[in-house]
Amino acid sequence: PTLSMMERVSSMACLLLAFLVLLPACNALDERSILVDIYTSLTGPSWSSQGLWNTAAPHCTWAGVACANAVNVSGLSLSSLNLVGTIPPSIVGLGRLEQISIMYNPLLVGSLPAILGNITTLTLIRIWNNGYSGAIPYSWTNLVNLVTFDVSSTPLNTPLPSYFGELVALPKLYSFIVYDCNTGGTIPPFRYSPMLSYLRLSGNNMLGTLPSSIGLLSSLTYLDISYNNLNGSMPIEMANLTSLQSLDGGNNKFDGTLPHFFGNMTSLQFLTLGPSNRFTGTIPASWANMINLE
Repeated sequence: PTLSMMERVSSMACLLLAFLVLLPACNALDERSILVDIYTSLTGPSWSSQGLWNTAAPHCTWAGVACANAVNVSGLSLSSLNLVGTIPPSIVGLGRLEQISIMYNPLLVGSLPAILGNITTLTLIRIWNNGYSGAIPYSWTNLVNLVTFDVSSTPLNTPLPSYFGELVALPKLYSFIVYDCNTGGTIPPFRYSPMLSYLRLSGNNMLGTLPSSIGLLSSLTYLDISYNNLNGSMPIEMANLTSLQSLDGGNNKFDGTLPHFFGNMTSLQFLTLGPSNRFTGTIPASWANMINLE
């Protein structure tokens, strides 16, 4: 006998209900398996602290794992664990991952993990005090939701890439930091960035001039280019940085007269042009406009 329309609808409803009930359990199993793969790929048994990883405990209780709910991983902090190895491609399966921090793992060497560029949900990448070297991956220009980019005290020993402008122009990027990474080389041209407020490129032994395209970063409130070997005059296009509150250009080799156009920066509170620079002349009268300077 054939099923009536009512029976078929009832059967489909039961199947849908079963799917919805089982889906979280399936997702939990998938995300747990991915975390175990990360643990294995980064020689988890040798970690300095196990923090419940690869145990029967719910994966959202493992040290450094944050979940938006009881299932989906939203944050991953792998810090001070003596990591060795590479991040596996399976990490892309963490479909709601927003933040990843990899810090204080000096034995973690090789290239920065290009695979992170495939996780377009990321809003934060923080990589400090690791052994990574080489160029910032081009794939990271795909991170359209990135808000915070922070690579610090990591020996990249490679100049900022030609696509640097694409990185700083990511549509939601608020903070871009490459600090104490010994990049050398020059600063590539900037692109217009609608959201970028915080830019730190200090301590990198960079050479050459500050690009005039710095004037495209009109939302900047903080700029630190100190402890490099930048030379020449500061570009007049910096006059466009009218929202700037803090500028540190100290310990470079800038020369010429003190920039009169700094007088346009009426929001400026902190200004450092200290040792090693070679400015000449007197303090411009226009600097009297910087009424918020401390």
